[in-house]
Amino acid sequence: MTPSTSCPSPLAIRNVLVYDGTGRPPFIADVIIKESLVAAMDTTGSLNLTGIQQLDATGLALAPGFIDVHSHSDAPILQCPTADSRVSQGITTEIVGNCGFSSACQENRRLRDDGSSDVLWKDVRSYAAEVERRQPAVNIGTLCGHNTLRAMVIGYDKKAPTNDQLNQMKAILKQSLDQGALGFSSGLVYLPGRFADTAEVQALATVLQGTVKPYCTHLRDENAGIIEALQEAAAIASSGSKRLHVSHLKISGGPAHWPKYDAAVATLAAARDAGVMVTADCYPYVFCETSLRQVMPEPYVDIHDLKKLFQERPEAKADAIKALDQGIHPAWQTCNGWKSIVLCNTGDPADRDILGLTIAEIAARRGQTPGEVCVDIIARTNASAAYETMSQDNMLKFLQFPWVMAGSDGSATSFDYSIKRGHPRYFGTFPRFFRLAGRFAPAAEVIRRMTSLPADVFNLAGRGRIAVGAPADLVLFDEDSLDAGCDFAAPHTLATGIRQTFVNGTIAFDHKNPTCRPRAGKFLFA
Repeated sequence: MTPSTSCPSPLAIRNVLVYDGTGRPPFIADVIIKESLVAAMDTTGSLNLTGIQQLDATGLALAPGFIDVHSHSDAPILQCPTADSRVSQGITTEIVGNCGFSSACQENRRLRDDGSSDVLWKDVRSYAAEVERRQPAVNIGTLCGHNTLRAMVIGYDKKAPTNDQLNQMKAILKQSLDQGALGFSSGLVYLPGRFADTAEVQALATVLQGTVKPYCTHLRDENAGIIEALQEAAAIASSGSKRLHVSHLKISGGPAHWPKYDAAVATLAAARDAGVMVTADCYPYVFCETSLRQVMPEPYVDIHDLKKLFQERPEAKADAIKALDQGIHPAWQTCNGWKSIVLCNTGDPADRDILGLTIAEIAARRGQTPGEVCVDIIARTNASAAYETMSQDNMLKFLQFPWVMAGSDGSATSFDYSIKRGHPRYFGTFPRFFRLAGRFAPAAEVIRRMTSLPADVFNLAGRGRIAVGAPADLVLFDEDSLDAGCDFAAPHTLATGIRQTFVNGTIAFDHKNPTCRPRAGKFLFA
């Protein structure tokens, strides 16, 4: 569909309950959008609306567009620039490059039919140009990821960098930050980042010194070693800008590790007392989602190309099945074994009938062991799965903290499953966060943590607040009915309560015509 700007300009949203994003109590007002900005805002009836198209929003609420600080839309936003999963839940800005993986910081090529290729982008600046060329429905900003840096410079070898290699990684990180990357991310549980010691990541974090850009991390361990992982994260942040953002804050690994909650919170408090500004994001689900290959025990977890290994060496595949049937990787222990691991996506149409089922259900249906199911899928696809590893009580307690914001850990995808079938959090995180965090705080405070707090932490100037002269990133919603409507059986079901989402003054989503997708997103630099 050709992008368009269907929103009349100017437009007055009248008699609406305004949550301005600051956390202060809401107020009834008229808000005028002109072109891409909030042009005026005042008490209902105070503004001259002659000649301005009007939208009566009596009974509805208006908030700044939601900011998803933990997105993996780096490549998906180019495949699905309409960003159905984002705008339909009120998201207007996504921060990509999380968990140490950032497409923006490395060269990306497009293959031609004749076998030749050309460069689509090679750095943050050219990635930004490619994003804007695709005209996304949402704004995009990026972090620079450690896994990407290590893969570019060292590859996937289990070794320490030489001084020259470390300097190469630092140079790429500095260039990325100079070109507008919002911060530095790591994913020390993933390849090849898991091969890095603390000193390596600390050395890279020194590039953040003198900036206000955060170090964002998927911790090295979110279960048995979570206290040590949090201490490591604080030490790395202290070597840089002294700003630590913990990605998808949780205690994983099943019931054996859930009692570590109090110690984890105390560790973060100690970091804050030591001068580190600590924030975090959290998705309001007890199922995480990551690669299916994460179930593999040692030594398979350290092998980069398991697909190639299993395809080329049948004996290795047989050994892996045997090892997996004896037990999954300890880091991914779940509440109820194979009954708590749901297959989300494989990319293979032949698997359509098993998506959304647990590994136990698939094994029963196919007459296989769980190990056979997993290894067979890993051998031919890059599958993702959801793992029930977390405690509902712990998750709710994390949602109470004023420094915890919403982050979907999802990506841009389509309503119709044609791009990728995702976890329910892809479509439901922000309405569900609003509903659950709202048990413990006023709506104005919850909205602050979905808007101005992330804008401040990631230095998104002008975003996250409704104010005259600010970009018109807005979400119009019914506060009473705002909630997630999706589950694993139907993960792309629309949220309830979202009426319209505006991105830079354009209606990017309208619940009366959800397939109409005007696109006015921009690339955001810091």
